[in-house]
Amino acid sequence: GGSIVGPELVKRLLSTCASTQVSAEQLAEGVAERARRIYLGLDGGSSSADSDGALARLLALANQLAQEDAPLAKNAAKLVAQKVPEELNSLQSSAKHRAAAEPMLRRLGLISAPAAQTVDLLGGEAPAASSSASKEVDLLGVGQATSSSGGDLLF
Repeated sequence: GGSIVGPELVKRLLSTCASTQVSAEQLAEGVAERARRIYLGLDGGSSSADSDGALARLLALANQLAQEDAPLAKNAAKLVAQKVPEELNSLQSSAKHRAAAEPMLRRLGLISAPAAQTVDLLGGEAPAASSSASKEVDLLGVGQATSSSGGDLLF
């Protein structure tokens, strides 16, 4: 919690793992278990902001492990991403951590690159065309029905 994640910390962690014969699976399980407990709020007294910060630090650790050359580090990072994808992806909902988290999530293979173009789901082209767009797309089913099913999307 109190250490700054970086290459030095990861080298010390890998050295400790090597000297204590901790495998990539064991390292990944330790990180994943910590992420699960944080995500589920089982760390008593942690606020949601504290939880997001702790998850962000664990994501940074997995990201740094993925960038190391050591097989133990690369395998551990891959296993962490496989074990707790939902927990790590939850950082996309954090206004404070989203910008930093997304490149790391991409590096770990948890999200894909952003789409090059956004799609207008309501079909409107411009403000002047808004009246015709509202006739074409009736998401609530309150306008005139255009299909034989009555136009109600819920039934």
